[in-house]
Amino acid sequence: MGEDKGKGTSTYDSGFKEVTFFDRKLIFRQPKFFRISIDLVIFLSKIRGIKKRSRVIEIGGGFGFLSIAIAKLYRCKVVTIERDDFMYELLEYNIKANGLSSSIIPVKGDIRYIENYISKGSYDVCVINPPFYKNFSGNVAKEETDTSLSHFLKASSYSLRDGGYLNIFFIPQRLHELFIEMERYNFHPSYLCFLLPHHEKRPNRITVSARKNVKGLLEVDKAFFINDKDKKYSNQTLATLKALSDRL
Repeated sequence: MGEDKGKGTSTYDSGFKEVTFFDRKLIFRQPKFFRISIDLVIFLSKIRGIKKRSRVIEIGGGFGFLSIAIAKLYRCKVVTIERDDFMYELLEYNIKANGLSSSIIPVKGDIRYIENYISKGSYDVCVINPPFYKNFSGNVAKEETDTSLSHFLKASSYSLRDGGYLNIFFIPQRLHELFIEMERYNFHPSYLCFLLPHHEKRPNRITVSARKNVKGLLEVDKAFFINDKDKKYSNQTLATLKALSDRL
């Protein structure tokens, strides 16, 4: 999810499965090879800058989980860009299945050429979940191929107005690279949270927010532990899931 792959045809296996989230308030067809992870759900709770009237764009929308959840949570309008045929087919289905045809506009396009699809500086908030790995990871949905982190950040910078918010779900191993690339495209990190599987593990995901052409201090949040010592959802996770579900 969030990966912008394929060009006219699909990179992915065409199998899918039906899943529900947040006490069956949201329904999705997701590809069989990809499971919506709990840390991606936690990312939703960390997104900054969205208000009811915000103009939001997701770059590399996949099958629509983030865009659909954001539209429901914030009652805002969302544009989501995806180029893979199979992912785009699922995206269109999921938008309709969740009754959001009037709130989400899907755009079939390659983010490397984003100027062909949207106007420069026309959005308040951008959300991205780019591929994590440069080398083979065993999951094509998480690998960079012809679309890199730099492409995602360049497209985000093009899309956002000055002062707009970028929210990214990524991995800590590439945090240094992320900050360097952000500076290249006039983003200044404003918020960072490390997500850990549990207390005995190192962080394996991060959520970062930044603002375009707005400098300031970086807020580093307390670490978020997904599971407790018994490998069950932590109180942090359970409280976050309840809070999100109550808002839908």
